[in-house]
Parts: sequence; C-alpha cells; structure tokens
Amino acid sequence: MELVTPGIGLLFWMLFAFSIVLVLLKKFAWKPILTALKEREDRIEDSLIQAEETRKKTESANSDIEKMLIEAKEEKAILLKQAREEVAEYKKNQKDQIKSQVNLQLDSAKEEIAQQKRMAIDELREVVAGLSVEIAEKILQKELENENTYNELIKENVKNLDV
Repeated sequence: MELVTPGIGLLFWMLFAFSIVLVLLKKFAWKPILTALKEREDRIEDSLIQAEETRKKTESANSDIEKMLIEAKEEKAILLKQAREEVAEYKKNQKDQIKSQVNLQLDSAKEEIAQQKRMAIDELREVVAGLSVEIAEKILQKELENENTYNELIKENVKNLDV
C-alpha cells in the first residue's frame, strides 16, 4: 500500500524534479517547440490558402473552358451555316450559268436551223425555177403557136412554188 500512497518527501521530490524539468523545458525547448508548431500551423494555413486559391483558379479555368467550348460551338454552327449558304449559292449560280449556256446553245441551234431552212428553201426555189424554165423551154420549142396558154401555165407554176 505504500506504493499507492506516496509519502510527502517523495511527493516533494517528484514535484521538485518535475518543476526543474518544466523550467528546463520552458527555457530551452518550449520556444523551439512553439516555433515549430507555429511554423507548422502557418504552413498548413498557407497550404489551405493556396489550395483554396488553386480551387478558385481551377473553377475559373473550368468556367473559361466551358465558355470557350460554347463559343466554339456557336462559331462552328455559324461557320457551318455560312458554308451551307455558300454551297447553296454556288449551286444556284452554277445552275443558272448552265441554264443560260443551254439557252444560248438552244437559241444558236434554232437560229442555225432557221438559217439552214431558209437556205434549203432558197435552193429548192432555184431548182424549181430552173426546172420550170427547162419545162417552159421544152414546151415552147414543141409548140410556139399558142403563147398565151403557156404564159398562164408558167405563171401558175411560179405561184405554186411560193406556197
């Protein structure tokens, strides 16, 4: 039981030794321990501040990236719309140009056909006139006695050629 209840002398020496250790610790170790704890606390606080700043910067960067993505999508949509409009306009221009070229070629072909037709008609008239003259000569050679009848016949043939 003596160990459980120490005597006053033992208690005094224990308090005295503890006080000396406490004074020595306070004089030599307390400041470095407090300084180390303060430095550690400051580092932790700085780390927390830096972490918060980094988090804010990251959020800001993410926000900027999202804005840039939205702008890029809008720009892409605008560019696609412009490209589609340009393609449609190009197709329309090409179609109009081809249509005008076809119309020019058709007009040219029609004009050429009309000219060929006129030339063929003129040539046919010349041939018919030549044949008529030959027929008239032959008729006149065979029968020169009745001139009026033959003149009427020739006039009638010439009128038929105009038709």
